[in-house]
This record gives sequence, structure tokens and C-alpha cells, in this order.
Amino acid sequence: MGACDWLKKIGIEDDFFDLGGSSLQAMRIFVEIERIVGKQLPLSLLLKAATVAQQAEILRQDDWDADWSSLVVVQPNGSAPPLFCFPGVGGNVLTFHDLSKHLGPHQPCYALQSRGLGGTEEPLTRIEDMAEYHLEDIKRVQPEGPYYLCGSSFGGMVAYEIAQQLHQKGEAVAMVALFDTYGPDYPKKLPGITRGRMRLYRFSQTVEKHVRNLIDVDWPGKVAYMRLRAPSFFYRLKRKQITRYREIRYPMPMNLREVRKANIKASRYVYQPRSFGGRMVVFRASRQPFGFIPDPLLGWGGHSGENFDVIEVVGNHDTLLWEPRIGEVAKKFKEYLIDTQKWKNDNS
Repeated sequence: MGACDWLKKIGIEDDFFDLGGSSLQAMRIFVEIERIVGKQLPLSLLLKAATVAQQAEILRQDDWDADWSSLVVVQPNGSAPPLFCFPGVGGNVLTFHDLSKHLGPHQPCYALQSRGLGGTEEPLTRIEDMAEYHLEDIKRVQPEGPYYLCGSSFGGMVAYEIAQQLHQKGEAVAMVALFDTYGPDYPKKLPGITRGRMRLYRFSQTVEKHVRNLIDVDWPGKVAYMRLRAPSFFYRLKRKQITRYREIRYPMPMNLREVRKANIKASRYVYQPRSFGGRMVVFRASRQPFGFIPDPLLGWGGHSGENFDVIEVVGNHDTLLWEPRIGEVAKKFKEYLIDTQKWKNDNS
């Protein structure tokens, strides 16, 4: 069966995430929608309209207006304390769909996307300003603590700073969870590592990632994975061609580019976190970047208190929160959440 035959089997009621959709694929789809219907949609729309039929129904509404607010509801139901999640440098919140799904229907989950995605506001370039900006949205959902915060990669820094600002206001923070977030002292390059060796290692990591992901699924899953991932993998073998391809056919919208640039600038800004007295956990990917001085604490050793944990999970920085790795991560995270709630009750 060819790729075209396989695509014909995708119906208007098929779920984007069930098909293995990624944030890059979502961006391409929405760029094409904007080209055809003239409406720019937030990627977060996929969290409540993950099928073609649902999206078409929304677009048919004459009075519908895109919601570019920073607070995005991932899963509102459940009696557990809400979990507030912060994405990486891309600024969009699709990363947390699979995590919320694995945490279950009793765990409310909200995500905070970067300011500026709608193109009407200037993106922020300092972590402290981002934290202050998102704090208002968090307070609207949960006026009082204890708060449960988590962040992926760069978003972990924002979550950490929000915990600091809440602490300064006298609010209780039950937990800050960081998904492979590097601390201010990490990474540090080993002497003698050349750029060529770094590129070769990253290529081998990409190959290894796909091989491991294929091992983890059954044969129908292997076939589906290859059809979804193989094209992008082979495009990356010709980096110049894929860059040109994206620019011509799937150009990243200007607002997304500006948000990403602002977040990268913020990540390079000299942010000095203070020691956090609450409970903190780093979910550390088992495969860390090549060519850097190893640090099992990812640079957080000098900024953590006595309630600091590191939990290693299988995967690398890019695969941690996506299928098929997310199942193991979510299981350990759920156990940690339950343990934290017990710990909080025992110490209150």
C-alpha cells in the first residue's frame, strides 16, 4: 500500500493525536488552512478540535474568533489540584496533550502558552517577566495555593521562577516538576569536542531514536510510524533541501518565529534562580547530549533544597513527552504527584 492509499484511509472523524500527529505537522496543517480559508488558527485549537470535522464546524461559525489567550485548558475535570504546565521554546502547548491523557480524567491540567503567538502582543524576552505575566492567569484558575507546576525544557525555567514569585508573595507551592530542564550551570562542553563530532553524534542520536521507537510498538504501529516519520527523517538527511522546502511550502508564521526567537533569547539571558525550599523533581532523560561534562542533576545541584529528586526516564530530550515514551514518564510523574499530595498533607 502506498502513502497515498494510506492517506485515503484517514477520515474526517480521525483524531490528529491518535494518528501520531506532532507539533511540526500541526503547524504545517494550520499554515495550509490559513492559505485556503484565510484564517490563522492557534495550534492549541487541536486540544478541543482534533478532527477535521470538528475544525470544519468551528470554521463555519460566522461569529467565531480565534482565542490567543495564554491560558489553555488541556483537561478541566477532576477533583485533584490543578496542574499548570509550561512548554519549551516553541511556546505552544500541544506537548502536554499526551501527558494529560496518561494522567487520567481526574487530573485537571492547564497549559500556559507564550505571549505573542497571536501576533497582537510583543513576545517577552525575560524569564522573570514571563513568570509575572503567567501568574495572573494561574490566579484566575486557582486563587490560592498550594500550587503544582511543571515545565518542559525551557518551560521548566519559567515554572521555577513562578514558584519563586509565589513564594515571595507568601503562597504555598507544593511541587515544581521539570522535564529535562537544564539548570543555569548546565551544559558545559568537554574540551576538545569539535562541531563536526557534535553533528555526527546528533545524527546517530536521530537514527537511534527512530530505531528504539520502532522496537517499542507492534507491526501495525511500526508501519504507521514509518509512514508518518520516515519522510521527515529523510528530509533531515538533506538539511538544505528541507529548510528550503519548509520556507517555500510550509513557512512558519511570523508570530511563531518571533515567539521562538524571544524564548531563545530569554533562555540565553543570565537568569539566576534562587534556591527553592519546596518540593522539586527533575525528570532526566537517560540519553543526554554528547560532548558535555556529565551532571546527573542537570545543573540544579546548587539551586535545590533538601526536597529535591531526580527521576531518570528512558529517552532523549526530544522524545520525553511524546509517544511512545510518555507512558513511562506519565506513570512515574503520576506516582510523584500522589506522593507529593501525601507529603503535603503530612507537613501541613
